[in-house]
Amino acid sequence: MGWNSDFHSPDFLCNKQNCQIIKTTNQMKKVLILLVAIVALSSCERVAPNYYGVLMENYGKSGKEDYSKQQGSVNTLGPGTELFQVPAFE
Repeated sequence: MGWNSDFHSPDFLCNKQNCQIIKTTNQMKKVLILLVAIVALSSCERVAPNYYGVLMENYGKSGKEDYSKQQGSVNTLGPGTELFQVPAFE
């Protein structure tokens, strides 16, 4: 039983079928990274000027503890999280 030198050759490692699998895997990784980036960027809301931001967490079940005053960019990714904007000019 001798050593097979073809085992480590580029033709053996990257035949037509294996290269297609590698390309498909790389494409899936790129799509997954793109989807994660879209979700992360779309989960942020910005409080408008001359408005107060009131962030509700946990669906507001615990009363006043679930509400907080916010400014600027607010992450609203979590379930039960919503940003309300109240005008400050009246």
